Amino acid sequence: MKKHGRLLISILLLFLLIILPQDGHITAATIHEVSGSSTIIDSYYSFAPKFTPGVSWAEFYGCRSYDDSELFRNAGAASGRLPTNSHLALLSSNALVRSGTIGVRYNNIGHYNGSAVDLKIMLVDGEIRTATTMTHPDINMPSVAFMDNSIDIYQQSYQSRNFVWQFTFYRRGTNTPISVPFHANFKDIDNTEILGHGYSGIDGVYVMSRGSGGNLSYNSSQVYAPSELSGDDDRQNWATLIGVASSFRLGYTRQLDIDVGTWDKGSDYRTFYHWKWSNDSLVKFDTPVPTKRINGNISASIYDTTAYDYTIDFAVPPEAASTYYTSFKLNDTLASCLQLVNGTSSISVRDSSGNDVTTKFDRTISGQSIQLSLRNVDDASFYGRSYTVTLKCRKKSGHDLSAWFSTSGSGSVRNTASITTDRGTKTSNAVTVGFYFKISTSVTNGTITASTASQLPNTSRTISYSPVDSDHVLESVTVDGKAVDIKKYPKSYTFSGIKEDHTVSVKYKRVYKIETGASGGTITPKVTGIDKGEDRTITYTADKGYYLRRLRVDGKEVDVKRYPTSYTFHDISSDHVIKAEFLPIPELRITKRIYGEEMYPASGDPTFLFHIEGTDFTGERQEYTEVIRFTASDKIASGGIEKTIVRKDIPAGEYEISEIPVSRYRLERITGVVSGSVSGSKVILDTDGQDAKATFVNHRESYQDYSDNDLVMNTFSK
Repeated sequence: MKKHGRLLISILLLFLLIILPQDGHITAATIHEVSGSSTIIDSYYSFAPKFTPGVSWAEFYGCRSYDDSELFRNAGAASGRLPTNSHLALLSSNALVRSGTIGVRYNNIGHYNGSAVDLKIMLVDGEIRTATTMTHPDINMPSVAFMDNSIDIYQQSYQSRNFVWQFTFYRRGTNTPISVPFHANFKDIDNTEILGHGYSGIDGVYVMSRGSGGNLSYNSSQVYAPSELSGDDDRQNWATLIGVASSFRLGYTRQLDIDVGTWDKGSDYRTFYHWKWSNDSLVKFDTPVPTKRINGNISASIYDTTAYDYTIDFAVPPEAASTYYTSFKLNDTLASCLQLVNGTSSISVRDSSGNDVTTKFDRTISGQSIQLSLRNVDDASFYGRSYTVTLKCRKKSGHDLSAWFSTSGSGSVRNTASITTDRGTKTSNAVTVGFYFKISTSVTNGTITASTASQLPNTSRTISYSPVDSDHVLESVTVDGKAVDIKKYPKSYTFSGIKEDHTVSVKYKRVYKIETGASGGTITPKVTGIDKGEDRTITYTADKGYYLRRLRVDGKEVDVKRYPTSYTFHDISSDHVIKAEFLPIPELRITKRIYGEEMYPASGDPTFLFHIEGTDFTGERQEYTEVIRFTASDKIASGGIEKTIVRKDIPAGEYEISEIPVSRYRLERITGVVSGSVSGSKVILDTDGQDAKATFVNHRESYQDYSDNDLVMNTFSK
């Protein structure tokens, strides 16, 4: 630059996120003198913002667009005019200079750690020539300008001094700061320009040593230039800064402007000197440190032979042609249980813009070793970019992972990658991959341990199962398509030393039951576990002195004549209930009463006949005859004499009992009736569920005119 100083800062790729203080406190940076271009620094500081037309764009704060007025054209100045693709902010007061409202945001100027990055540069401190603002309120007012399509900032000569700029990195499109490890190169520091670097976030400064022709002077907080002029490519006037921050400050001014006498120059000195960012550096960078991921993480659990991605990210710092690598190789050795899915076709490389740049590398595979070699180390487009190598891999089919259990204890496989250049080898972080198998389970009419997709190999897993309710029993257990003994595995099945997928299918069948019950007798106990379609017979027996009165099946009474001792359920397809009701066998008691004083043994034994006829509880007609005989031994002098017959063999039912007429005696009345009623000379007794009785009372008929052979009809006394 022949008339004015020029500042050029270069920041490339970043690898780690470190947040440092964002204040403007003065700190001491480490100064390094460079001899030639042999100095190697950590490639960690390789992030460099870059304005890419069509990708990046600028937003301006407190500025106006370029127009054709004298304000932009600087008609009275011999040099230092503003380019047309710029925006300009008028600085009317020191308060405005220090307000933090004047600046620019360059969007999408690089990528770091997977995030697109924006850079905001704001004026936060400094002084302006206030006399100019009063005398020339517009066209000669102090100002600062920003380029539209490159990261350039113009400061006005003789009208401003001691400017301080705040630099902040943001995640693309947000106000979330992101810390980046950067390097910044200032070119063409001349004509009394001063770079103030003593702020938080600046770790070191590199300048050309005097012995190597360097022109710059420095201290712990500044780099400053003599009054002579230099050009952009004069490395002796370069300063390279390194640091790690999300926000930091830099000062930029000229001794010419600090000088009071010069400060009072007239307003006709409306010229500009400017500084911008560049991709150059006084130093060369170490071998990039690769960062490895598996499916985007540092570990992953993969199902058997499912394909997955190893990715290796690295950033190649910007280098001058004189400091290009002489070799660049990326190496990755897969564990013996792993393989690329499809040979070299499974290896791809993309740059940070998403372009496929695989063809820049030779890909070779030797056994388990994979190597990518940069074909042309002099390819300028390779430098100053970040890259992602993708290896699409999978586990070898059927490979036994026992060896990894003995080493890692968890069956996980460890892997790293490395990059080797003429400046040494750097190894990535380790990533691990574990493999699992699936145990798929299913159950019919029950519950079972859910299918699992995270079962580590060579471990054990128990699958438990149970029926949905007590009406279901285990019918079958099928493991890997083969039935196993359900007596051996009634509730669970355990897989041991898992090395493959497994299936467990459990089936419970609906079984049926027959609830039974009996009163006054015995019945087959409750029957359970009846398969569909089976027949089952239920038997029942009355206790002594009881008879089967009712049989209910599923709540409905059935014919006991048809099922006197048993009932059979056929083709069972539902639950059943059977209840047997036994009642005490009823007594039918008939008593005959006559009178002692009317009994004459010489006339023979008084004998009485009874006819019993009726319908039992089953509807069957029944008929019986009974005899009651009095003998001489039964005679008493006077009073009633009774004899009774008891029948317990007559089925329960309703019976009509009548006395057959006999000689010498007449029926006087029927009395003592229980469970019945008298109807004329008959009694009707009901023995269904109860005892019944009746007494027939007879008197001797008048006999003075009869001989022993006379036939006398009993007649019912009215």
